[in-house]
Amino acid sequence: MFDPSIREESAQEFSEQAVLQLVDTVLKKNALFRMRAHGWSMFPFIRDQDIVTIAPFIEPPKIGDIAVFKHPAYHCLAIHRIVGRYGDFYLLRGDNSRQYDGWLHSEKIFGKVSDLKRKNKKVNLGLGIERFMIAMLSRMEMLIEMRKSLLYFLRPFLKRRGVSISLKKSTRLL
Repeated sequence: MFDPSIREESAQEFSEQAVLQLVDTVLKKNALFRMRAHGWSMFPFIRDQDIVTIAPFIEPPKIGDIAVFKHPAYHCLAIHRIVGRYGDFYLLRGDNSRQYDGWLHSEKIFGKVSDLKRKNKKVNLGLGIERFMIAMLSRMEMLIEMRKSLLYFLRPFLKRRGVSISLKKSTRLL
């Protein structure tokens, strides 16, 4: 496993192909892989620059798990939620995305996010039922609308605290 204290000066940049191979190799050895997330497709649960720990699946993936896989269209590493299952195939989608990633066979999924840190503080990923509910809301295309509604009502309070928010749609992938 990588050193838990990821610092700017120790961070390494790799090509997309190298990252995919590295993650696949590490997880096949039943080890953990830690990296910095990039993008906003899983906002608000995973944010740009959060530190994610990726673990191999010990048991079959479940709806609500946050899976790590090679994106079929963009051929890069992606981190999205499992929102559907049909046999050995899983439907994936970013919590902040209106598009599905498609049905992927379980062999195409490297692992799952097992730990999340934001500004050196652990972020709770939920125990199970919360993940399932979030996955169902995402699948029914209600999660983004609920978030927008909540931000609309919280905006005046957040502005008083100096927090700037935008209600624009984000389409960038992790």
